[in-house]
Amino acid sequence: MEFPFGSTVAVAHRGAHGEGRPENSLSAVERTAEIGARAVEFDVVALRDGRLVVSHDEPTGERAESLPDMEQFLRVVAGSDMILNLDWKRRGGEDRACEMLRRYGLLERTLVSSTDRRVITRFKQEAPGVATGISLAQRGTSAAEVAREVSRVVRESRADAAMLEYRGASEETVRVLRGAGVGVFLWTAPDQKTYSELASLEPDGIATDAIEQQLDRQRSL
Repeated sequence: MEFPFGSTVAVAHRGAHGEGRPENSLSAVERTAEIGARAVEFDVVALRDGRLVVSHDEPTGERAESLPDMEQFLRVVAGSDMILNLDWKRRGGEDRACEMLRRYGLLERTLVSSTDRRVITRFKQEAPGVATGISLAQRGTSAAEVAREVSRVVRESRADAAMLEYRGASEETVRVLRGAGVGVFLWTAPDQKTYSELASLEPDGIATDAIEQQLDRQRSL
């Protein structure tokens, strides 16, 4: 995966969720493929019993048993041409994830993001070709300060992209990262209006909770 993309990609945050389609559900990811979105994101947790499940946090008890395996989601993505953003929520299982990504032919179009640099390092060890992104919620007294700090963290983590909480992003941050050859992704636009405002920064991707509205707008232009 090479950056910059050339145009900003709308990323379906936890799938195209909505009425009857909860966040991080298989139906939400299936809907993302149905509406022709270019990219989808969902969260993965490695359970202590070895399972890789789709969840935003580490579940316990009966809830853990009922969560769907990541592999079901990979099958859906493999049957589409979507870019995949796996947001890794807990260390562990990176080797098994890479094996699955290889099996489904998804290594070249997957971006693994995490707040944990050790996760990024492990994915690079297991699959050097997979793209990685360090997730940050940087704030500072000035755009220049944020840009310097983000650049430092990306450089030290050896990530391919920076995944920035959108309220900490600026034109200067994007410009500095672009100059370093780093991909830039923003999270998470809660609505279409916010997405449009963020698009002016020209990042590689914007995670959005309003993917269908955004796609409808793009098609109407």
